[in-house]
Amino acid sequence: MCLRTGFLGRALCAGLFLFPVLLAGRGMRGGDIAFDMDVARFRAGEGWTYLEIYFSVPRNAVTHIPADSGFLARLETEIRIMRRDSVLMHKQDILVDPVDDLSELDAVSDLYNVFPFYLKPGEYDIRFHVTDVNSGKSGWIERPAAVAGFQDDALRLSDIQLATQIRPDTTRNIYYKNGYAVIPNAGALYGLELPVLYYYAEIYGLSPLVPEGDSTYSVSAFVQDLNGNVVKAEPIRKKNRMGTSLVEVGRIHVAGLTSGAYRLSLNVEDGGASTVVSSDKPFAVYRRADYLSREDAPGPAVTSLASEFDGMAEEDLDAHFAYCDYIATQREKRDYKRLDENGKRDFLKKFWANRDENSMTVENETKLAYFARINQSNQRFGSITREGWKTDPGRIFILHGEPEEIERFSGDMGRRYYEIWHYYRLEGNVIFVFVDIQGYGRLQLVHSTHSRETRDFEWRRWIY
Repeated sequence: MCLRTGFLGRALCAGLFLFPVLLAGRGMRGGDIAFDMDVARFRAGEGWTYLEIYFSVPRNAVTHIPADSGFLARLETEIRIMRRDSVLMHKQDILVDPVDDLSELDAVSDLYNVFPFYLKPGEYDIRFHVTDVNSGKSGWIERPAAVAGFQDDALRLSDIQLATQIRPDTTRNIYYKNGYAVIPNAGALYGLELPVLYYYAEIYGLSPLVPEGDSTYSVSAFVQDLNGNVVKAEPIRKKNRMGTSLVEVGRIHVAGLTSGAYRLSLNVEDGGASTVVSSDKPFAVYRRADYLSREDAPGPAVTSLASEFDGMAEEDLDAHFAYCDYIATQREKRDYKRLDENGKRDFLKKFWANRDENSMTVENETKLAYFARINQSNQRFGSITREGWKTDPGRIFILHGEPEEIERFSGDMGRRYYEIWHYYRLEGNVIFVFVDIQGYGRLQLVHSTHSRETRDFEWRRWIY
C-alpha cells in the first residue's frame, strides 16, 4: 500500500474537466469510484516493449471500517490486457490502507500502484477495474493502448513518465528504474500542493563513439500552452554520450503557471549523427485561487499569510524562522532577534511577501516550494540523531533542488563512500562533493565549485 499527498478530488470539484486535452486519450470511465490511470512504454529488448500501467485513487474515496486497531480499507484492483476481445494478460491485487483515526483522511492523499507488462508491438485495450471491498462500490476505465516497437538502430525516445517525485534509489522495488525511484503521477495534475513536475524518459539509439567525432548529445525541455506558446523553457543541457541508451531525468517548477492544460515537450539531439527526436506529454495545473472571483479573492501575500502567523506563539514563530536560516540575510537574522512577539509576527509576513514570486495569487509559491524541499530533505537525509534539513546534503537540496546528476562511489578497498552532485544549470555547471568521513552514513560537504561554498581542490584526501 502506498500513499501520496494529493488534491485530485478538490481539483475535480473546482472544474478540472475544463481541461479536455489532459483527458483526451484517457479512455472511457464509469462507476462510483473516480480514479486515474495512465501508461508509459519503454524498450525491453528482443522485440518486446515494457508497458507500465499506473493508477491513483483518492484515499478518502475508499471506505474505512473499524478493525482490531483503528480502521481499515481494502481496494481490489484488476487489470485485463485485451486483443480482439480476447484476454491476453490478467493481474489482480489488493491494496490495504490502515489508519488510526478517520480524521487522518481529512488531509487528502492518494493510494497508488504500478503494474508491469511485457508486450509485442500491436494494438491492445486496457480494462482497469477497482472495487471497494468494504462498500462494494467500484469504478472502471477502458482505453486503447498502441504498443510500438523500438528499432535498435534508430534514435528514439520512450514515453515521458510524469512523476510526483524522482529520487536516487537502489532498493529495486516496483518504482525502480535505472537507479531511480520514480513515483508516477497518474492524474498528471500539478499545482501549489505539487509544485514541481518531475519527468523520466529513456533515450535509445544514440550513435556510438568514434575517434575524433562529436561525443555529445543535447536535451531541451519546455512547456507549451494550448495555443502552442512556450510558457516555460529549461536551458539546453549538453552532455557526453556514455552509451547508446541513456536515461533522462528532470524537473520543472510549474506552480507559477495559471490553471489550465499544458504539454511538456522533450527534444534530444545526437551530436554524433545530427539527428533529433522528440516526445511530449500533456499535464494540467490547478490552483484554487485562479477560480475565485475578484470579490472573493484575498489580497496580496501579506494578507493571505496573516492567519498563519497571527495564530502562532512566539516559540512557534522562532521555530518557523529557524527553518529560514538558509535564505535569510545576516541583517534579517539580526533584526529578527531584536523584535518582540508582535514584531516577529509582522517580520515573517513581510519576509515571505518580499520573496513571493507572484503576489497576485492567494498562495505564496516560493514559501510552499521551500518547505516542500525541507520535508523532502527530512525524509531523504534524516536520521535518528539529525533532521535531514540540517545535514549538508539537505541544505544543498533545499537551496538548489534536485541535482541533474549524482555520481556515487562505493566505500571499499580503504576508500570512504562519497557522492558528487552535478548542477549543470547553476553558475555554468557546479559540483558538490559529499564524503562519509566518519563511516556512519553521514555525508559531509568537503568541496564545491559554487561561488558561495568552500573550495578544497585537494578534496580527494578525505576519501582515504
